[in-house]
Amino acid sequence: MAGTVDLRLTDRRLSTVTTGDERTAVLVALCYDLTTGTRQSAPTTEWDIRVTYYVDERIVLRAQYDGLAQEPAFDPDPRTQGELVACFE
Repeated sequence: MAGTVDLRLTDRRLSTVTTGDERTAVLVALCYDLTTGTRQSAPTTEWDIRVTYYVDERIVLRAQYDGLAQEPAFDPDPRTQGELVACFE
């Protein structure tokens, strides 16, 4: 059972995706520290988690980097390795 959860944004990066002269979407990379603890044990910490998002007028895709991220980067690319988070009409 979770006792504590603490999320702290450490860095971010934003890039626009254009088609011709028009901005059609954005890529977002977030790095954050996540600290969790349970009632039975001392807190454990996962450092430098990175997630990337692709957002356009129809969908939001999310991908998480499997290693320890030291800076925001668009790897993995959510357009090819992401999971659907939301869709809009």
